[in-house]
Amino acid sequence: MFAAFIVSSFSAMPHMSASSIQPVRTALFSSTPQKLCNFYKNYGLLFKSCRTADMEHYPSLNSSLWIIKTPPHLSESKCLGGFITCHLTPELNEGFKFIYDPKKSLVSGQAYVAQELYSQIASINNDTWVSIVRHSPIDELKEFYSDIPGWNMEQHGAGPRHYAAEYKKNVFEIYPNRLENSSKMEFVVIAPDSRYVPHGREDSPTEDLDGRQIRFFQ
Repeated sequence: MFAAFIVSSFSAMPHMSASSIQPVRTALFSSTPQKLCNFYKNYGLLFKSCRTADMEHYPSLNSSLWIIKTPPHLSESKCLGGFITCHLTPELNEGFKFIYDPKKSLVSGQAYVAQELYSQIASINNDTWVSIVRHSPIDELKEFYSDIPGWNMEQHGAGPRHYAAEYKKNVFEIYPNRLENSSKMEFVVIAPDSRYVPHGREDSPTEDLDGRQIRFFQ
């Protein structure tokens, strides 16, 4: 049993069917979310500025990324975010529910959004940005994200075994920790345009403002 607490922008959560398949998104926590949006805009991503109750957040309009101002309860942690599911709710009930596991330094959770934003999120098909979270053993993290259906075990050549799930071409993966310099959250980007590849080199890793590794291929 992991230690966890919940932060939420409202007190009453609407009941959701466990069998319904909801859009999956990658929540990126940041103390400077606007600056982080500007960083990712350099790589072709678009964001919508939103505020739900007291929560400042920026869902991407062409990828699975969702930049969220770090919740006050997590301001002293090193949590970079995690995978969340999105649910349709009346506008008055909009908000977030996060469960933080300090052992994993990641969150799981739900975003409850009204019709317009939900429709935008649900329609996004982006197979160029692959979201990766890391923890060893990987089965613990798969259990942590048990509300996301369709996890399949994969292995590419001599690489590590890992889990992958897909929602409308948006790919989410669970990998074991690296032996060194391991970040809890990473991205692999299949860049359609060479101008988005740093230094013009494939497989040239860079980091965002909070230390998430991004590796580009063309």
